[in-house]
Order: sequence, then C-alpha cells, then structure tokens
Amino acid sequence: MIQKVLPSNPLVAVSDNGAPITSDGGNVLLSMFLNSPVVSRLFNNVEFNDNRKNPRYAKVELLLQMLIQVIEGYRNDDVADYLTQDIEHRLVYAQNMASQPTISRFLSHLTNEDIDELQELNRRIVSLIDERSANTELVLDLDSTYFETFGHQEKIGFNYHYLNVGYHPLIMTDALTGTVRQVSLRSGNTYTGNGATEFVQGYLSTSLSAQHQTIILRGDSGFATPDLMETLEGNNIFYTIRLKRMALDGRYVNLDNLLMIEGQLTTDEFEYQAASWDKARRVIVLNDELCTAMFII
Repeated sequence: MIQKVLPSNPLVAVSDNGAPITSDGGNVLLSMFLNSPVVSRLFNNVEFNDNRKNPRYAKVELLLQMLIQVIEGYRNDDVADYLTQDIEHRLVYAQNMASQPTISRFLSHLTNEDIDELQELNRRIVSLIDERSANTELVLDLDSTYFETFGHQEKIGFNYHYLNVGYHPLIMTDALTGTVRQVSLRSGNTYTGNGATEFVQGYLSTSLSAQHQTIILRGDSGFATPDLMETLEGNNIFYTIRLKRMALDGRYVNLDNLLMIEGQLTTDEFEYQAASWDKARRVIVLNDELCTAMFII
C-alpha cells in the first residue's frame, strides 16, 4: 500500500510498513472511507430539522459519531465520554468527540421528519450498492427482531414471546448483499405480521431498482397472511413463507407419514387452501431427523 494521508488530518498517514498500531488503528481506514467524496456527499445531503441556537455540533456530525462508535464495537452510550479524552480519535477525525449527554439529547430530539430523512439516507446508500452490483436477482428477508428497553420509553410494550418490555420492529434485508432495505419501529406487544403488508407495499412502491429482474421474499410463519401473499402475487414477487402445522379439510396434516430416510433430507409437496385464502397454493414440506417444516411457495 502506498502511504496515504488522511483527508481529515494531514498529520496522519496510513501505510503497510509493518509498524505496530493501537487497538483502534482501523479508525484510520474508517476515517478515509467516511471522508471519501461519495460518502461525504451522502451525509452532506442529509437535511435534519435543527432549531438549536449556536450548536457546537451539527446533527450530522453527531450521527457520524454514533456510527463510528457502533462500527468500532462500542455499544454503550457512556463510551462517548471516554472518546472525548481519546487522543487517537482526535487525531484521526480531527475534531473533539461529543459527550454522552450531547448524544442523548440528539437522540431524544429526533423528529419524525428526521427519521424519514434517515430512511432516505439508507435508500441512497442501498441505491449506490445496487448500482455497483451485477445482481439481477433480489432476495428479501422479511423478519422481526426485539430490542429490550430500560426505564420509561415511548411506545414500548410487553412481548410474551420474549417475556420482556421493549420494541418489536420489522426489518427487511437483502440476503445477497447484506444491506438493510427498510426498518419500521413497532411497540413490543405488536404481533409479528401486523403491518407487514403495508411495510412491504411501501418498499415495493418506492425503492425497487429496475436492474432486479427476479425478486424473491422470504419470511417466517408470522407473515403467512392472505393480504401479504396477494400483494406479492399482484406485484409478480416470488415468495417462500414458512407455515405452522395447519388444518386441512378439518384434519391436521399427518406429517408423521412422510417418507423418512436416515441422515437425509426428504421433501414432499401438495396444494392447500386455508379458509381465509382466496385460492389454493403450493406447499413444500422439508423433513429430516431434527424437524419438519412447511413453506408456501
């Protein structure tokens, strides 16, 4: 590697001459990436609402500091106080890091418009990744996750599956590139599939790239709802969604009679129409020694 000087600080350079580095030495490369023309332009175009008088840090600067902390592996908010005293961070990023109270105020004063702007920033990043990718196939993983909360937080709820209080957001990711395509925050007591159809519709109407000739969506059993399946079919989206054990003509499907070969995965398929479905759909059964799973295809 030819020695390169940091755009943020001409007194710092990076090379591969074998010299020892600190445990946070990778920050030099991260700083180079964040100061590259493409990334700088992305963040400079973020338009936060900011009515503060004479702020020491712009909201975008605080957002970047949070991203830096997460990328470095610092998960606790109070690490910001340590970073304010860290000389290496000052040299690499050519600025003082904001304190933990400043970061907390930034988070607590984010408006709905600010959150929409963050979603738009994510869409721009994903678009750049798509432009540089040769993938004509898009594999979307629809899922929910859980975030435990402490103290009094807005719109939290108790989730009986996780037996805890927090949030239960929807997340859509691309299985081929690992990019997060869309996120929607929900109360912890929201059922997995609630709002999933509107969530997917919003993505299909605003964020699809013309380069993706084949689109596949994958989801757990919580998303096996008629309205979501009809939406996907209406948009020519292929899908595979897991099913729970289900009733067929008033009887439970007898999965115990499926062919079982020791040490091998066996499959079966049949047409099935639940009472709430407008038509029969193809169901694939995967059977091995550990479990039996069914998927709508």
